[in-house]
Amino acid sequence: MAASFVPPGGGHFGLFFRQAVAPSSAPVASRRLAAMASSSNPKRMKTTVGNPSKGQKRKERIYSHYFLTKDNEDRFQVVMQRKLVAERKVILKPGEVNEFQLELIRRGWERLGSYPSTFSVTLVKEFYANAKVTTPATPTFLSYVRGKRVPFDADTINEFLGTQLADDVECQFSVLDDEGVALGELIQALCLAGEGFHRGTIQRGSLHPLARFWSAFVHANISPCSHVSDLTEGRATILYTILTGRVMDVGQFIANEIHRCANAASKAALGHPSLITHLCSLAGVDISVPPLEKATQDLDFSYFQRLGSVQGGLHLQNHSLLIPR
Repeated sequence: MAASFVPPGGGHFGLFFRQAVAPSSAPVASRRLAAMASSSNPKRMKTTVGNPSKGQKRKERIYSHYFLTKDNEDRFQVVMQRKLVAERKVILKPGEVNEFQLELIRRGWERLGSYPSTFSVTLVKEFYANAKVTTPATPTFLSYVRGKRVPFDADTINEFLGTQLADDVECQFSVLDDEGVALGELIQALCLAGEGFHRGTIQRGSLHPLARFWSAFVHANISPCSHVSDLTEGRATILYTILTGRVMDVGQFIANEIHRCANAASKAALGHPSLITHLCSLAGVDISVPPLEKATQDLDFSYFQRLGSVQGGLHLQNHSLLIPR
């Protein structure tokens, strides 16, 4: 369902749909998997879906209705123990955090702030288990959920979010990520006067209010992380890209994030559960499999006020969007 959006000047920003998903009775095997699944509380590469070309058939045989291979089934036991970081929905009225809203519109990222809704914990964890690359022949950026192949390549994600870049537009974030940004430039764009990096990170309290609001958005909807009290240099580069008006292929980045998390050996939290549930639905998967959870706390004006803003306006201490020449 497409999200409606009314830009500043009329209506409400982000009063978007919340997909009503009613649990249904499931087969015994499905209920067993649901019970097994824990609650969500317990360098970049070009993505293309690894679908076999026409006339070619996939060599491996599907292991079961739930898993591609025995290795993927075993992986599910590990994924069960990993927490989920839910996305956050943006709900702002006209004029509230106006700089944030205008930049979201300029980038065409409105849906990135509107799609978070109910997600199936079980299906998301099955997705991550099957997204792990188990053999050299395993297609990348393609998972498998309940008998359906679920692509999560950049094109698929950008199409869902409406964030496709024109063919002649370069992803400037990729260049910054490869070459790095001078620390002085990062600090000037993100931090309050006199603040900066401390032991390799920027504390959340060192960020100016607009950067803090964007940081919360990035930590939930772009580069999920359960530890949000500070900002790593990598995520600081994302914020720098946004606050200086540079181009970012957000679908490409999210696809890489999902791929990295699916194949990581660590117990780090897994992100994008609502997005993954939407992708499963687009692939024809019944997404009513319990347990179902909702997106976390909304990003609204009351949240922004708690970051140190001024009622009715925005106090940035001369930190506005720095559009590059």
